Amino acid sequence: MHSIDKESPIPAYYQVYNDLKQRISGHEWGVGETIPATGGLSAEYEVSRITVRQALKELERDGFITQQQGKPAVVNEMKAPFVHNLSYNLVSSERFNAGSLQSYNISARKVEQCVIPEASPEICAPLQLPAGSPVFYFSRLYCSADRILALGKSWIPARFVPGIEYIDIPYNKLSATLAGDYNLVASEVEDTIEVTRPTLEDTHLLNISPDSPLMLVRGLSVLADSTPLELSHTFWIGKSVRFKLSLKNINGVFRNFQPNI
Repeated sequence: MHSIDKESPIPAYYQVYNDLKQRISGHEWGVGETIPATGGLSAEYEVSRITVRQALKELERDGFITQQQGKPAVVNEMKAPFVHNLSYNLVSSERFNAGSLQSYNISARKVEQCVIPEASPEICAPLQLPAGSPVFYFSRLYCSADRILALGKSWIPARFVPGIEYIDIPYNKLSATLAGDYNLVASEVEDTIEVTRPTLEDTHLLNISPDSPLMLVRGLSVLADSTPLELSHTFWIGKSVRFKLSLKNINGVFRNFQPNI
């Protein structure tokens, strides 16, 4: 018999959600099997049906179950999250192909490729361009097999890459095209990470609900003379990715390093 602590400050629906998640993770119900109906769970946990429905909604949002109108919820197969190693080499595909990440077989699927004639100040400022300057825009979905992991967006000063909007970028690897066709190679990259919510467009592209959390990695790469080359925003689906950072003790100070894995 499972129950909740009605004296706890933790909301009842969240207690039910956590307990059901543990039961699913513990294989009380296998993949493809149904869990008890709302009425049965309501009686088991001694809570209202509304509380159970809210708990099931959270489970569905996090991918543990699938619900259909008038049918019991079905347990989904939970795939292991993609581990993004922050101890990467510099740009684009090198980030995903370092060491053990090759086992994920990450590929990029182009979404949009164009020149924006007058970019917004939010895009121009990091690139040290006057507001309204033309920039090349390239977006793509990062996938592992048929599983979408992230949406990547890149902006590059248009004067650096004349005609790139007409180029068929091999395997949608932007950094390789920048290096091979334009002799542009990033010398440094700086990333920041924050939690955000998807836009309506993002929900459609990533096939997620509007309240799904995203991990946004904002990147700015620069050339050897510190001229900004590429502004990038990569929106990782929160439930599908984990970030890993390796630090090594060097003379008493822990520093980032690239492990040989």
